[in-house]
Amino acid sequence: MPRISSEHLCSEWSSINLRFSPDIRQLAIDFAREHSASLSEHFYREMLSDPGASQFLSNDEVQSRLGVGAKEVVHAG
Repeated sequence: MPRISSEHLCSEWSSINLRFSPDIRQLAIDFAREHSASLSEHFYREMLSDPGASQFLSNDEVQSRLGVGAKEVVHAG
């Protein structure tokens, strides 16, 4: 799997965000903050079900460390 630089991902994410009005972006941020727990759970459930990604994660790792971190990322907006 090719690696994409974080700079490239940030640039791409910024250009996608600019396609939407500030009101729509704020609506998405508010939604993500309100539903951070379920979004985090869904993300890790999907990661663990993906054979390519699941080899790097265990249920224990997700529950003990990564779940909290993902919720914090969602809250950071």
